[in-house]
Amino acid sequence: MHETISKFVNANIHWLNFVQASHWQTTSYAEHEALGEHYTKFNELNDRFVETYQGDNARISFNSEMVPNVANYIDPDTDEFARRITKTKDRIVELSKELDSIDLLSILEDMLEAINQLKYHLTLK
Repeated sequence: MHETISKFVNANIHWLNFVQASHWQTTSYAEHEALGEHYTKFNELNDRFVETYQGDNARISFNSEMVPNVANYIDPDTDEFARRITKTKDRIVELSKELDSIDLLSILEDMLEAINQLKYHLTLK
């Protein structure tokens, strides 16, 4: 399970880098605000998840293959953006099926809520 958690956190870091870069590169104020709000919220949730996990387990360590990426802006109306959101949601749902820790499950629910709010906020133009 420890390796699964490590991969999940690494994927979240990639997601956050993508959201932050999109936040900086968009020319839409509504997107800028939605992405900025999501970045702040999801980053705090990821931090809570890691600290809660490490409070009851070993510290998470990353190997040299887990290097954060930065991707350029993708219009939220495209299939690629929708694919990235779906992939993030699927990762959260899949991990929730493997965990039995109530505190971590609660944080995963909050992460899922944040993703769904982002999807809604990006429809506001």
